[in-house]
Order: sequence, then C-alpha cells, then structure tokens
Amino acid sequence: MTEDGGKKTVLNPTTTELRGAYSKLQQERISSKCIKPKIIMASPSQLKMVEREALGAKDHHDRVKALFPKTFGLPRVELEIGAEADTPHPPLKVGVVLSGGQAPGGHNVIAGVFDYAMKANPDSKIYGFLNGPHGVMNGVYCEIDQDIMAYYRNTGGFDMLGSGRDKIESEAQMASSMAVVTGMGLDGLVVIGGDDSNTNAAILAEYFAANGCATKVCGCPKTIDGDLKNEYIPISFGFDTAVKTFSEEIGNVALDTLASQKYYHFIRLMGRAASNIALECALQTRPNMCLISEEVEAKGMNLLQITHDIADMVVARAAKGKHYGMVLLPEGLIEFIPEFNHLIAEINNVLASGVEPTIEAMSAALTPTNKAVFAFLPKTIKLQLLLDRDPHGNVQVAMIETERMLAETVAAELERRRGAGLFLSRFMTQFHSFGYEGRCALPSHFDCSYSYTLGYTAAALIAKGQSSLMASVQNLQSPIEEWTIGGVPITMMCHMEHRHGKDKPVIKKALVDLEGAPFKAFAKRRARWAQTDVYRAPGPIQFYSAGARDTNMTLMYELLGDAADDIAQLDPPCGAAEAPQVRGSSGMLYRPVGVAMRSKVEQSRLGYEPKVPPALQARSVIKVSFEQDEPTQCLHPRDAGVISHMFPHTYGAQLLQIAPADKATPTVLGFVGGSKGFFDQQVVEITDELIADYRNQGGFDLLGRTVDCIRDEHEMSMAQASCEALDLDGLVMIGGNRTHTDAAYLTEYFKANGVKTSVVAVPCSISGGTRNQFVETAVGFDTAVKVYSQLAGNTAIDGASARKYWYFMRLMGQSPSHIALEVALQTHPNVVLLAEEVAAKRWSLQDIVHEIADAVQSRAAANRNFGTVLIPEGLIKAIPDIGALLAEVTCHSV
Repeated sequence: MTEDGGKKTVLNPTTTELRGAYSKLQQERISSKCIKPKIIMASPSQLKMVEREALGAKDHHDRVKALFPKTFGLPRVELEIGAEADTPHPPLKVGVVLSGGQAPGGHNVIAGVFDYAMKANPDSKIYGFLNGPHGVMNGVYCEIDQDIMAYYRNTGGFDMLGSGRDKIESEAQMASSMAVVTGMGLDGLVVIGGDDSNTNAAILAEYFAANGCATKVCGCPKTIDGDLKNEYIPISFGFDTAVKTFSEEIGNVALDTLASQKYYHFIRLMGRAASNIALECALQTRPNMCLISEEVEAKGMNLLQITHDIADMVVARAAKGKHYGMVLLPEGLIEFIPEFNHLIAEINNVLASGVEPTIEAMSAALTPTNKAVFAFLPKTIKLQLLLDRDPHGNVQVAMIETERMLAETVAAELERRRGAGLFLSRFMTQFHSFGYEGRCALPSHFDCSYSYTLGYTAAALIAKGQSSLMASVQNLQSPIEEWTIGGVPITMMCHMEHRHGKDKPVIKKALVDLEGAPFKAFAKRRARWAQTDVYRAPGPIQFYSAGARDTNMTLMYELLGDAADDIAQLDPPCGAAEAPQVRGSSGMLYRPVGVAMRSKVEQSRLGYEPKVPPALQARSVIKVSFEQDEPTQCLHPRDAGVISHMFPHTYGAQLLQIAPADKATPTVLGFVGGSKGFFDQQVVEITDELIADYRNQGGFDLLGRTVDCIRDEHEMSMAQASCEALDLDGLVMIGGNRTHTDAAYLTEYFKANGVKTSVVAVPCSISGGTRNQFVETAVGFDTAVKVYSQLAGNTAIDGASARKYWYFMRLMGQSPSHIALEVALQTHPNVVLLAEEVAAKRWSLQDIVHEIADAVQSRAAANRNFGTVLIPEGLIKAIPDIGALLAEVTCHSV
C-alpha cells in the first residue's frame, strides 16, 4: 500500500504501477455486493459433499483412461448444506492462475476463492501466479491480501495478475511446477481458463497425484467464445458480458442503418472455432442475416453458395426498396468452408516448393479445382493469401478479413446480375469487427455472480480434498439465490485430437448444436428477419435497472427450450415496420416503431424525463417567447466584411433569450428523408402518440436523414415552395456545421424574398466541431465519446492483461480530433495523435512513426511490451507530405 494525499492506492503486483485510476462506474462496481446463492452464504464447515455417478470420457474412453490412471472415472460431486457444527477449518494455502485469453469475471473468481478461504480460516493465504502458467512453472507470484482484493472485485480484465498462453506440458515443466507448489506448501491450485487450460489442469492434477504431491488442482470454466459447456457446465463465465457488449454495438449499428438506409453493414464477431457469439448476437439484435460456421460446414457450402445466399437477400430487399441491411459472421467462418481449407493447404505446399508468391504464378501451379476457387477470390484476398505468412511460411487464416472478402464477392455477383438485368439497385458497404473490446468489459450482473460462485466452489472442492474437478454451478434458470454448486471430473469432457503431429487429450469444444434450441429459435425466424426490419437495440449492460438480472438468450433456450420464447420475445409485432411506406424521390422508407419492438433498456428510457433549463420547464411552446439581446458578429472579425456582404438581411441579428409567453398550440411536421423529403414535402405529423415511442432513444430512424446541401437558387426556391405550401411558421434544421451553413443561407434567402418561415438550426454532431462562444457543445457528442471510451477502456485493460499487444484504435473524426482528444482524457492511452497538432507541427509520416516508436521503446525498457494508441480517422489528411501526395495522385487520376 502507498499513501497519496491521504488516499490509499494499491500497487498492481504485475506492473508495480499504482492501481487507483478508476472511473466513477468502476468505483461504484467495486463497492457493490454481487448477489450470491444461498448455499455459499453458509459457513464453509456446513458444506457437505455428496458423491454422485462416476463419469467417463466424452469420446475415446479407453484411450483417455490410459492417460489418466490416477484421476480418470472420478465421481461428480454436489455441495449441500449439512448439519455439521460450525467448526473452524485449518488455514488454507491456495494458488490461482489466469490462463489463456481474457474474459469478464476473472477477478471475481479470485474473489470467490479468497472469500471462501478467509471464511474457512482468517489465517489462510491466497497466492496469485503472475502472467499465467509461466508464473506457475517459474514460481513468480504474489500474495493477495484484503487490500489488493478490494480493488478488483466486479472489475473487468485479468490485469490483477496478468494472463498468458503458456502450457505446462513437458516433463520438465510439470516437475518445475510441482516443485514450486510443493515449496509454497499449497493445498490447491485453481486454474481459471478455457478448454485447453482446463485440459492442462487435468494433466497437472494427474502428474501431481502420480508423484505424491499433496497439492490439488481444480478448474473454473472461462471463455467468451462459449465453447466450454456441457450438461454439467451450463456456460463459461465471460460469455454473457462479451455478447451483451457486442450486441450493444450491433444494436447501435442497426439504428444507424435505419437512419441512413444506404449501407449494408458486414459485422465480424470473435469466435474462430465456434459460432456461439454470432448466434447469440443474432438472437439479441435480429439482423437480416447471420452466418453460422457449423451450418456452413454441415451443408458443405462453398464460397460461391454463401455469396449467392447474401446476394439473393440483397436483391429481394432491393425489390422492396430496401438498399441496406446487416450481416453478422463469425471470424472463423472461412475455416469451415471445405474448399477454402483445401485451397490453403495447396497454397502452403506450392509456396514451400519455391513458386513465386504472385497471383499469376500461383494460378498456374494450382490444381484445377483449387484454381477455380482462387480465381473467384477478390484480388485483395489473393494477395493476402500469398504475402501475409506466419513464421512457418503458412497462410495466416485468422488475419483474413472475412467480412470484406464476402462483401467483395457479393458486389461482384451483383454486378454480374446487373449486367444480366437482374439487379438495378445500389450496394454500398460498411465494415465492423468486434472482439477484443468485449474481453475485458465490466462483468454483467450474471457474470459477477456466476464467476464469484465458481471461485467459491473451486476453493470448497480443494478444501475437501478434491482434485481434477471443474467447478460447476447449476440451476441457472432459477434466481441467483437458488443456484446449486458442485464439481465435475475434467476428464469426462475430454476426447483425443491430433495436434502438432501427436494424439493428445483435450476438452471437446462445444460448437453450435444445429439441433439445439438456440439455433432452432434462430433458424425458425431468419427468413422473416432477412426481409423485415425487426432490428433490436439491447442498449448498454445494465447493473441495477430494467433487465439487469437477465441472462443471455442462448442459455435461456438451452435451459428452458421453447418456453424461452416468452422471455426472448423474438417475434415482436412490427406494426408499420412490416410494410414501410416509400416517401418521395429519395426512396426513404417511413417505418415508425412501436414499444413492443424495443428492448427492455429502450423501454425503460421512454419514461425518463430529461432535465431542462427553468425557462423550458413548462415543456410547451405556448409558454415560451424570446427576448432580444446583443447583436451577433462573426467568429473572426477579419471575415466580417465578406460575411455581411453575403448575408445582408441577417448579419448582425440580435441574440435571443427564452422567456415565458402564451401562444396557440402548434402543429409539428416531420420531413421524411432529410433534405429530399423537405423538397418533396414528404411530411408526417409529430403527434404525442408518435413521439411517445421515440423519447430518449438513439438514432434518426423516425424520419431518416440525408447529407444533401441546400445552396443553389433552385434548391432555395424548392425550400421556399415547401414552406409556403405547408404554411410553415418555422423550420428546425438538425445537424452539424454543413446544416447550420444551409440554415444561414436559407434564412437570408427567406428574408430577401419575404418568406415568413423562420429557420432555426439545432447543433447535432458527434464530431464535436459544432461549437463556438454561444454553442458550447452539440447533441450526440457526449454519448458518442462515452461509447467509444467504453470500448477503448475495455481494450486498454485487455492490453494490460495479456501484456503483449499494442492496440491501435482509429476513432471517427475526419476534420477535428475532438473525439480522439475526449476519449484520451477519458481512458489515458499511451499515445494519442491529434490531427491539428500534427498539422501545426508539420510532422511527416516519419515523425509520427518515430513518436510512436519512442513510446514503444520507452515502455519496453520498463518491461511493458503493450499499450494503446488513439488515432483520429482524419489524421492522414493532416500530414503535409501525405496531403501533397494525395493531391498529386488526385490530379493525375483526373
């Protein structure tokens, strides 16, 4: 502990950096008490262990048994509250290790282990091995005391101890690990990890038992991929938080899709071996299409068939006037396409033979079947397959941006159909990839309680002399207070796999079950989702309000079957969204959404009443008037002459202040389809009933938007015609700087032509560039930067947990860097590059590279080979030499 101005801070045992930089939300979550099952509220001495049936292996029973003669065939156990007296337990010494990739809830597993040990005997000791299994093998650890533990409860990440992907496999590694735990006098070791890590735990437990080591080894199921589960392990911790984090972002994209109605968003989700994340996010958000790798493999689908399926959906939607949509896909999809695996295998062999890594040379060397597949791929993917190799010379399949590959093959197919007269519409794309942002998020309500209970159970199993068991928490369909706990032999989950030239025992991954209730629930509805926009925006993870205790839909369907339909509400009444109206020349679809279409979070927001200034507290324009204040001037005095000449009727207008007044009740009209809808007079009346379903909601999906300008004489006259035809007293234009400029031109035009319509602009822009001495911020900036900061913060914690990656994060902001600056202030990255500073200092690309390299070198000297770099998307244009290059390229291209 250290003292800093009277405030205690905790030294991170991994980095020796002060651990006191928490956000208000993190501080609040740290101090919160997670809900616990009744059974773990009892005294440890009151827990009774009951043995159930002995369990064999998942597959290859005899072969697995031969490898685990000491620990195979153990019984499953359940812990119950017995009648024993509340007697003290001898002090426990337990080690914990975080193994593999990060998952939200890891710190709460440690908290559960810690609390059980301290309840059993206050003299117990808990030790954390640093940086994963490497710390176990080499005896690198720290003691976890009350002060350290208090700073990590309910927090995301594995940064308390650090994680690692080392495996304890060789005889020397196992002997070294045994020497470490024996020297420490450990009663047990809790391995917190996924399928490979828990397989390692079983191997270590067998080795310890065979060599007379008293240390017991138990595991806790961890993985955001959701592929470690069976009839006794309903779910791995971390999955619930990760899919809710991803679903929040996908829901935001869905609202943006409906607002602009011009893009197909291809969204790649983490999940290389299993599609559990993609399936759950589909159930949460109802996209137009979600590809499931396991189904692709089961049907033997090739890339052409997948391309045709997406293209068919695009064509069918275009026929309904829908030129937009959402497609979800797992990152491992490409590895489930048989023809692609055959192609990659041959490419590896051809390159190993010395053939030049060019498209022409490879095409000539491939067999006819693989040559046809290679020819179908976009050029960018071909080059990636040839040039982006791992240290062994093989294709880095995981690096392939599958979403871009599919979008390009679909675009090519649609162009082919256009040539045949079968597709006459547009196809524009945007790309997203969600993965690392979800691994270290603040754990959900469910994951806080579930992971804590797993840790508590693992410690109880060790205290009762159990080894080679995985902590199990069941009855999850009931309230948390009624959950049950126990242990399951790890070997019962194992089968044999051929890895690195050898047959090895491993826990069998739980892939998406095509006969399971979650997939069937999705498959039953996907045809409707493909054509009808029933998108759902789940909103951010809740801790105390509506839906806080809801678990993920996959788990609900696995536990409840079809009975989960009533909870999941996958078939909401669509109302007007079922048959939207085409409005005006823009083709914008008007599709008001009812309450039944909204998620619990959205519905809870409908009833919120925002705080407003005193002059607006009546919340009605009939009691508002304006009083004149000082004359306005342009921001820069040097421009006054030009501006006053351009706007002779409106320059120097008085500032207005709001005051109470009396007026008649107004009629409010909304233009559907942005500026084009305004010109076409495509209006809907904004009634109390209509707006009631949109209060406090995100998006522009009620009316839609465009990015057109209103500048020339023809556009001004059309605006005048619309205002006069509708007899408008006022026109409110909502947007950023370009919209405000339009409002200024339109006001001047109306004044000059005697149009009675007053024009008012409302600053609405996430870029942060719409502000001055009178406009302090724009609508949307605060929300956007908080969403980005959440993801950037999660990613930064992921880096501090794995301790091996530098994360480069590009943030929206073409011109000003306000977003990057605010996110930097919120999250404290290691490097932040601001376009304005780069331009002011006239940095070259080399200067920027040196700036980042200096930071990397400085941190490496302190053994911190990880970090975060924030970059605004408009940075490239701010670099003088790159700007000159782009200008010259543009000039030559014209």
